Amino acid sequence: LLHSFVGLAAVLVGWNGYLHVEGDPDRNQAGAEALKLASEGLLGIHSAEVVIGVFIGAVTFTGSIVANLKLSARIKSAPMMLPGKNILNVGALVAFVTLTVWYVITPDLWLLIAVTLLALALGWHLVASIGGGDMPVVVSMLNSYSGWAAAAAGFLLDNDLLIVTGALVGSSG
Repeated sequence: LLHSFVGLAAVLVGWNGYLHVEGDPDRNQAGAEALKLASEGLLGIHSAEVVIGVFIGAVTFTGSIVANLKLSARIKSAPMMLPGKNILNVGALVAFVTLTVWYVITPDLWLLIAVTLLALALGWHLVASIGGGDMPVVVSMLNSYSGWAAAAAGFLLDNDLLIVTGALVGSSG
């Protein structure tokens, strides 16, 4: 369950990054942070950090909740078998890459909402389609995801310690 909180924190940090820079109502009228990043050629990188952090965090959030529910026997531990589940997963990843490129080009609110919803659904599906006997492996994977989500949040917050710590946790998973 702890991994879900790290994932949720990464989503909230990403959304805050969007609201502070790309979603700034004064952006079109010379928003200070957006102009600063644009003048340094870093606005696109910031947008990519936002959307990638939100994606990893949202997958971690819902995936960890499903793992917790399976391990505590609140939902069936049998794997959810949707027809074409691998196609759904690959399609979700292709949609994520497409939405990420689109968001970096034009950082609109609806694109960030779409990425968030897609990631929440993917996190649920990824873990729900794995049986309860394999949950230790899933927990290790979610541990890694929570580390990468923390590292992404560290980039957004310009916090070197969070980047290094998140990368260590992500690598250890």
